[in-house]
Amino acid sequence: MSDRLKLKRDELKAATDRLAAANSAVQQFHSSYGNVITEDDFVQYARAKMKPAFDKYESLFENDEDLKRSKKAFLACKLFDVLYLRSGPSHESLGRLIDDLKCFGFPEFDENFLTQMKKEIPELMQLAASMTHNFEGEDATKEMRLFHARVKERARKDQQRATLFNVDSYLREAEEEGLSITDAAAGEGEVDGFTGVEAAILAAAEDADMDADNFRYADWGKQDVGERSRRLYDWWRVVMNEKRGLQFFQKAVRLIVTVQVSSAAVERVFSQLTFIRRAIGDKATRDVLQTRAFIRCNGNLVEDYSANGV
Repeated sequence: MSDRLKLKRDELKAATDRLAAANSAVQQFHSSYGNVITEDDFVQYARAKMKPAFDKYESLFENDEDLKRSKKAFLACKLFDVLYLRSGPSHESLGRLIDDLKCFGFPEFDENFLTQMKKEIPELMQLAASMTHNFEGEDATKEMRLFHARVKERARKDQQRATLFNVDSYLREAEEEGLSITDAAAGEGEVDGFTGVEAAILAAAEDADMDADNFRYADWGKQDVGERSRRLYDWWRVVMNEKRGLQFFQKAVRLIVTVQVSSAAVERVFSQLTFIRRAIGDKATRDVLQTRAFIRCNGNLVEDYSANGV
């Protein structure tokens, strides 16, 4: 028994030595190449950095009753996401989401109202599956096309910024090697080197990929919550304007879209008030300012409500 134990100890020591040698080789490799880290090291580092944020989130939205109720309310809005409905959720799960609408605190969301919404679930599922609505094509609204333009413009600026960074890095390296910035910019025999730099930057803004039909806004459904919400509301606008039924769901949508989830709407109102004051002067009455601001901020909703006799 003692010989077997000694043999196992020797094997363990040999394995420990090999592990130490491997760790030493890894450390030496990291030092030789500027302390690079492996993918696993990076993931562990990222998790350690994000853990305080997740802990803070849990303390806020799981322990604070008011925020917990707000979280449940906004998660219940999946009920109105036609893309989610087309994935085939069960009627029971949709019923639970309807129950959570009470967390919004609207007096209209009483037990009778929510019961009537549950009765409309089969009709909602049938309409979501059968009603054709091209979120990208002919049903696209002016706001959607503006969104596409904004995304393209941001991409152009990002590409220009990346080009400027690369040019700047190249010129710095060349300067460290003793070349003048002008000579470094000249590159391959360019008479005026900075003409080539300027051309590269302009080319970055006119890349043909920027005009491709499948440009990066193809992932709007996953990457841009605001744009997804706006497009989904376009679908509900069609339902309301064409009187497709779902009386209680339509009323619920109208109530929920009035909920302010950020200060952006308030900031837009102040911007409109500033515009109005500059246009008509400082002697306008409070009623005039209120009426003009209401029209400028809510004019696009008139068609939704007038079509339904509201």
